Amino acid sequence: SRHKLILSAKAMGRAGKKSAVPKATEPMVSERKPEQQPEPSKAADDSQQHAWRVTSEVDANPGDVVYSEAPILTVSQKTATFTLEDLQRWLIKFGLLDADARMAVAAMPYHKKAASGGILAGLVGKRGENVQEKLRVPNGMSPDEAWAVLRIVERNAIEVQTAEHQWDSMLLSGISAVEHSCLPNAALSLGNQSGVVEVRALKALAAGEMVTISRLNEEQLLSSTSERRKQLEVRRQLECACTRCAGNDVLRAFRCPKQTCKGLLHAVGASDCLSSCSYCGKAPTDHTTSEILAAERRLLDVSPEARRNLQKVAGSLSIAVQKRDAAGFSSASEVAMHALGKSASTASENKQVDASHHAVLRLAKDAAAVRTVLGDSLAATGRGELAAKMWRAAARELKEGIDNEYRAFPLPRHGRILDLVGLAGLHGRAGCETEARACFAEAFAEIDLVLWSGPQGRREELQTIRENIETMLAAAM
Repeated sequence: SRHKLILSAKAMGRAGKKSAVPKATEPMVSERKPEQQPEPSKAADDSQQHAWRVTSEVDANPGDVVYSEAPILTVSQKTATFTLEDLQRWLIKFGLLDADARMAVAAMPYHKKAASGGILAGLVGKRGENVQEKLRVPNGMSPDEAWAVLRIVERNAIEVQTAEHQWDSMLLSGISAVEHSCLPNAALSLGNQSGVVEVRALKALAAGEMVTISRLNEEQLLSSTSERRKQLEVRRQLECACTRCAGNDVLRAFRCPKQTCKGLLHAVGASDCLSSCSYCGKAPTDHTTSEILAAERRLLDVSPEARRNLQKVAGSLSIAVQKRDAAGFSSASEVAMHALGKSASTASENKQVDASHHAVLRLAKDAAAVRTVLGDSLAATGRGELAAKMWRAAARELKEGIDNEYRAFPLPRHGRILDLVGLAGLHGRAGCETEARACFAEAFAEIDLVLWSGPQGRREELQTIRENIETMLAAAM
């Protein structure tokens, strides 16, 4: 069933084609106040924030459609970020809109300047000083109006991937009013009906509960608070004040300096201030904090190269196995063991940083991929005992990564489904059938909540996975 949202009439503008009940409520404070509202519409020039409280009108279960809307304007892009060619298409398409649609777009808020360090500023200048030089302003549109449209796009456009290397960037007057959160209770994507965007609940929603969505992609949502805030600032000039951003950053975790303590310290919000220990309650001294942050900087400096080496090695091993190239596999295996050792030392040399830190867990997951391929190749050459050892080590690393990511972002997502299926495969290889079934069951319980939200190719992939898991679980009963 489709549920309604209670939406501010000001946030809706004049689009008027949505099954929502307009009702103004108090604005949230997590976004910067728009500095200017565009003409000709005065619908949003009350200097309120872009995101208003948008609430579910009725109780909703996970997976329920709580809102649907056809976009006012859509531009197809080859990447999730716009180019000069994309900006030109935005101006052309805006110029072709009818008067009501133009007014609905004009009702959306925007900032006086483009975001510092953002893509729009890089393309046409922070104040739009290069708009006329870089772009052709359509007939009947003034340069000032074109600049306002581009800032509206920067601020409000929502990107949805429709295929590999293909995104639809859309302006939706209703959905654009939904509050952002780095721990949202709903998600959006193209719906089953052509040309319609749906918002679906990720968890149970009570009537009157505020609906939130994320304007970050999955990889960004699994980054530190400071990195998420940076992405939101340069893309939308948005300061997120969600509970996740305001609290301790569990993806920046550090070991308590007291050697006998098992507790953790966390960065507080997006700052470099550290919390008291989660176990002993002791606050770190300034000197200890400096040492911990220095260790984190060292790790962040070297981990990207370590990850690239692991990913390159995993690819080389896979190619050698596919080609049944014994010499190539032997050579790649030596490189792989060296890369695994380097990865382990990268973490151990910065022992103040805990395994649940985002940089360490990403290294661990890459190492697990290498161990998986090594185990597969060892099994293919009759060295089953060594293969099982590799698989068990890979399973431990992957499970730790899955658990730590879920603690930070306890919601269904595409990458988590694939990780759970991969972990089930490792348990199965190692002969741990009970653990494998548990992973498959966990993936099956969440897969329908993400199946609908990806491009067609991903939906087909997940549907195949779903059918295979269902068959396997039924056979095991």
